[in-house]
Amino acid sequence: MNRSDNVVLIGELVCRNPDELRTVQQHVAEHIRLSRAEPGCTRFSVEQSREPLVWSVSEIFTDSAAFDVHQQRVRNSDWGRATVAITRHFVVRQGEHCWVKSTDVLGTEFHTAQLGAYAFPGPLRDQLVDAIRCGKKTATASLFEEHHRFEVPLPQVGDLEVVIDSYGKPACITRVTEVRTVRFVDVSDAHAVAEGEDYDTAEGWQDAHRGFWTDPEFLDYMGQPTVEINDDTAVVLVQTELLAKF
Repeated sequence: MNRSDNVVLIGELVCRNPDELRTVQQHVAEHIRLSRAEPGCTRFSVEQSREPLVWSVSEIFTDSAAFDVHQQRVRNSDWGRATVAITRHFVVRQGEHCWVKSTDVLGTEFHTAQLGAYAFPGPLRDQLVDAIRCGKKTATASLFEEHHRFEVPLPQVGDLEVVIDSYGKPACITRVTEVRTVRFVDVSDAHAVAEGEDYDTAEGWQDAHRGFWTDPEFLDYMGQPTVEINDDTAVVLVQTELLAKF
């Protein structure tokens, strides 16, 4: 990890009731003032969203040392003590590294996560991300050859993923609940439906994915030798659960 890279945090505070909302309102101005005065802080905002109980958080620190000092100060501050029970959903990025915090599901610590980029930037990715965020899409698939060729480890149960939109912005946090590698022809109707893309049967899933995986854009991304899709092509099937969305 390059400790000189900017550390960027985005996320939300989610108040459960008006009492928690009043706590935030009472302490937030001083919290912002103290944070902005810290060495290495180049951006710090906590703003009430369109949903009155939800506050959007955005932070940038010049390096991980400055971010760590900020985190330590906050834990011991009036703000930290007063708001410790309020739910937080945070994504932290530094270069290619990513961490998440979802206090109502994962506890108070940050956990390592992967970035999840579905399809390519554009309408299809936006459609898939929307389906994940609304809970319609709880499964996905990739070619085993893609993992092998680019030396990307297969997902593991419990892995956390930050799903990004077409602009590279975090859209939600998911967790892997099941991983299987099967032949292309053995993908089930149940998995096809769980992908949330309006497939009624495995045949519909196969037609759409054969088209995507043989599209020139995907083939160019994969490089040589050309990927072949047939009944025996190994496919990695992943089930996920939605933990938080932004």
